[in-house]
Amino acid sequence: MRELSPLVCAPPTLSKREQLEGAECYASVRDARTGQEIVFASSGEILAFDLEKTNWAHGEKHSDGVVVTRLDSGWIVCFVEIKGAHSDVAFKQLHGAIKHFHPAQRSGDARSHGDEHHDSWSAGRDTWDSMPDRSHLVVGIAVSFHRVPRPPPTRDMVLGSKKVKVCAVQVVRERNRAVRDFSEILTSNGLL
Repeated sequence: MRELSPLVCAPPTLSKREQLEGAECYASVRDARTGQEIVFASSGEILAFDLEKTNWAHGEKHSDGVVVTRLDSGWIVCFVEIKGAHSDVAFKQLHGAIKHFHPAQRSGDARSHGDEHHDSWSAGRDTWDSMPDRSHLVVGIAVSFHRVPRPPPTRDMVLGSKKVKVCAVQVVRERNRAVRDFSEILTSNGLL
């Protein structure tokens, strides 16, 4: 994958019933195979990128999407994988996407795709209106749409000197769609 900006998703269309009080902006991540979709609500700009719309290296694990927004606590970059039920595959896909975008050389490791992405963004290429700053927090969520005993959050993923929290999130949906407050999901699952 060369550029992220062409993968930005249009805001979802919501019925009045689906809109959350206090939310002004919405972004969604959708699993193309199952049609399941999670819509994130925010009081400020929030963008989702569809990582399924690009060519990945053969066998390279990746998540369904990534969400970028600024909350009171700062910039958040959240990788999202959607599964019908909890699965270890979801965490492998999250880890693959997070590792792909991690600028490894900055941590003393070999140069990576993540270094190329970050260098491009620093040079003002492949950008969008609301770019995260250097101190952004990276997290990952594996969204499950079926009621099962909720698994505990997984161990932090360590990449160089950075820790990335990754956890399972269970949502109840109507017709394969769930609308949730983004900040609330992150806070209630210990990601902020």
